[in-house]
Amino acid sequence: MFIAFFVILIFLLMSGLFTPVDSMPRWAQRAAEANPVKHFVSIMRAVLMRGAGLETVGWPIVGLAVAGIAVLALAVARYRKSVA
Repeated sequence: MFIAFFVILIFLLMSGLFTPVDSMPRWAQRAAEANPVKHFVSIMRAVLMRGAGLETVGWPIVGLAVAGIAVLALAVARYRKSVA
């Protein structure tokens, strides 16, 4: 529970939801690129603030979907190995 809280807190702070990613140090900006929450926040901000359509946010959505499928496949593979 404590580890999950720590990870979620880091993901939220590195997402750009509360502070802009551009104001972070260079190493933190590169680390934030691996954060799926950052991409989700940028999609939501584009849709809510600018009214961006699917042509604008289509590729980030595809990227998040691919990352989600990869994590799901990894979870299924690890579960199969632990049960069998």
